[in-house]
Amino acid sequence: MPNLMSHPFAFIRRAALLGVALLATACGDRGPSAPPVAEPAPAPANAARLRCTVQVRAATLACQREGTPGAVRGVILGGQGINVRLASSGTAYDAGTETLRSDVTLENLTAQALGTSDGYQPAAEGVRVFFASGPDVSVGTGEVSVANADGMDAFTTSSQPYFQYDGILAPGDTTPSREWRFAVPATVTSFAFTVYVWARVPAERGWVKLTPLAPSLQVGGTLHLEHSLYTVAGSPAVDAPVVWTTADAAVVTVDSAGVLTGVGEGMATVTANSGARSGSVRVVVTAGTPPPTIVSFTLTPADVTANGADTVWAEVHVRSAVGTWQVPVVIARRPLGSFEQCFAGWVSGTSQDAIYRCPMVIADGASHGLWTGSVEATNPELRWVSVPELVAAGYPAQVSVHSPDEDLTPPVLTGATFSPTTARAGVDSVTLEVSYTDAGVGARQGGLGFFSSAAPNVIIGCSTTYRVTGTPGAGTFRCTFLVPAGTAPGTWEAFGQLIDANTNIGYTSAAEIQAVGGPTELTVTAP
Repeated sequence: MPNLMSHPFAFIRRAALLGVALLATACGDRGPSAPPVAEPAPAPANAARLRCTVQVRAATLACQREGTPGAVRGVILGGQGINVRLASSGTAYDAGTETLRSDVTLENLTAQALGTSDGYQPAAEGVRVFFASGPDVSVGTGEVSVANADGMDAFTTSSQPYFQYDGILAPGDTTPSREWRFAVPATVTSFAFTVYVWARVPAERGWVKLTPLAPSLQVGGTLHLEHSLYTVAGSPAVDAPVVWTTADAAVVTVDSAGVLTGVGEGMATVTANSGARSGSVRVVVTAGTPPPTIVSFTLTPADVTANGADTVWAEVHVRSAVGTWQVPVVIARRPLGSFEQCFAGWVSGTSQDAIYRCPMVIADGASHGLWTGSVEATNPELRWVSVPELVAAGYPAQVSVHSPDEDLTPPVLTGATFSPTTARAGVDSVTLEVSYTDAGVGARQGGLGFFSSAAPNVIIGCSTTYRVTGTPGAGTFRCTFLVPAGTAPGTWEAFGQLIDANTNIGYTSAAEIQAVGGPTELTVTAP
């Protein structure tokens, strides 16, 4: 069925294959905390893995840090309870089946999302907890094995079992518990194993945060880019030299201090490298009035519940020599899911250098998972910053939404009409009205389309977010379209589409439109 959905904000996927091995830093219901390390070792020679001991008869699973080196590819992070925490509960042994079960959760204590290479698209591998060694019998006789591993892969050696937690694990988030099972003979009293946590992250070695995140210049103008360094876990890194480069010196140059100079009209990427760390911004240069410079962008709080009461606040710092007219913000669940938007208002500063802020209430039943932000500013020239740009500049603007009652049901059509029902191609316009009910987060968009057997793969019609009556839960959308010149004369059959705030799409056929009393055929004639 054709899809009429459109959205003014595009999200561009930035391809990156970056890996990081994270030390699982606690396993069990609680554990002591140690001071964070200032900088993780880029090589795993001195890294510690997690050693877990299981007492079979007492039904306990407890883990602690072990100082054994491991040859894990990527970066290993140390520090008890600093980067990742495994927690177990409900451990039990069934002597009849000789099976030990334990429910294990994984918590992300870093500042980066785990299980994603670009900050918003989930990696196929999810987040994996793999066995570095064991399980080995400590007391007793026999052999213990992992009974329900999700797969085998080569991490530190070949053929290592692992458990996989799917999806993106946002900073501060904990996965749902999943059952780990071990085949344990009755002759075994205790056994032990070691594990690491492995996940893809946007910045494997840490990153360089650049300010402003979206610079705009006039030809001949200058602007200083400030930088700060961060470790892979998101803590400030020890300052180190930065090398600046420009992708197009005919548009913008950058000196050794990070000072930009506009040379010619266009757009070019400027990059700051510090060892393995990197950060980049797209610089816009114009001969006339440049669009606003977006200095910074934040979303708070980092965690909310989809209950219709929790609010996400967007704050945007914008500079413009002629003032800024409008600052829209969108946060969205990607891939397809909920989105919210607001228009930020000026709260402090001057018209040329101001802080803008606006709230977005997360609807009851909105999509569970990691939401990411994008922002634009106009003066009236437009400057828009996408999710990949935010990540590249060191601003992974994201919010973890917890939704126990996620709405997965699209709106329901209750009425449809259009007039006139006969129109001349290139001359006449048709006005549509679509009524609906939605028991979930509320309808966001609706419309009608028309197709004809005489014009395969051609759709005419319109879809809109403009609601003329009612509420998100029940109302009517209206839009008007001009029948395009050259539209094939004949009978065009109607179909409907409704989309809610979670991007649940409800299509309706001509028969369903007819069932709610609506016309189903548009006759197109020659001019």
